[in-house]
Amino acid sequence: MKWLEQCDLFLAEVSGSSFGLGFEAGYLLGGSSKRVILFYKREIADKISLLITGNSHPNCVLVPYTDVVELEKFVSDHV
Repeated sequence: MKWLEQCDLFLAEVSGSSFGLGFEAGYLLGGSSKRVILFYKREIADKISLLITGNSHPNCVLVPYTDVVELEKFVSDHV
């Protein structure tokens, strides 16, 4: 919890199932003004939780990707 409170930006890869990442993202979005960026593999978007892909919080950015090059470009351009 201290790490979440100390972070300036929360980045997470959420293609796999994880209650921990969902809790962490929700904790930050619900209780702070910190930015949250969630990456997920484009080809399995239909299998990602709707709590992720349907998130419309203004401090949350969803980033579907196909390969590492796309991830690097996004991070380079936006972080």
